[in-house]
Amino acid sequence: MTLTAAREGTNLAIITHDTALHLPPEAVANMLDPFPRLENSPVRGYEGWEVGLPLVRRYVELHGGTLETTSLPGQGTTFRVVLPIVRGSQVPTG
Repeated sequence: MTLTAAREGTNLAIITHDTALHLPPEAVANMLDPFPRLENSPVRGYEGWEVGLPLVRRYVELHGGTLETTSLPGQGTTFRVVLPIVRGSQVPTG
């Protein structure tokens, strides 16, 4: 797993990539919905409520940012968070 961060203009991009984890397209499509239930037995061996990513997505959106997910067979899964860089008392709108 890798974790990187870089400034992109007026934004901060935080990217994590896990080469061991590949999510099927139907899981990626549903995983950011509030409290999706995913069959993830190849990964953990049991079904469960996946609340982490919906909470991260909501937190990122509240700060004016975005969360992107890409998962490719044989290449793993990448999560990319982009947040606006805010100075002083500025608050993002939206």
